[in-house]
Amino acid sequence: KCYLQNAILSLHNKVLKQNPLFLALKLEDDFDFWKDPVIGRSADIMASPQMLPELQQFLSKHGIHYTGIPSLT
Repeated sequence: KCYLQNAILSLHNKVLKQNPLFLALKLEDDFDFWKDPVIGRSADIMASPQMLPELQQFLSKHGIHYTGIPSLT
């Protein structure tokens, strides 16, 4: 697999009720968690350029804050 074009987002998991949403994302084949979602800690998730808009929309819809991690290139 080539990951150079993929985006990595650091998801801020500070609200307990958001955790099930992170677990639902983890079950998706389109996303790859680099750091597992744990209460009180951020989780890093990788998405392809094609799936990034869908991921960002999902996070925004559920009020989950995130920051981008610089590319691996």
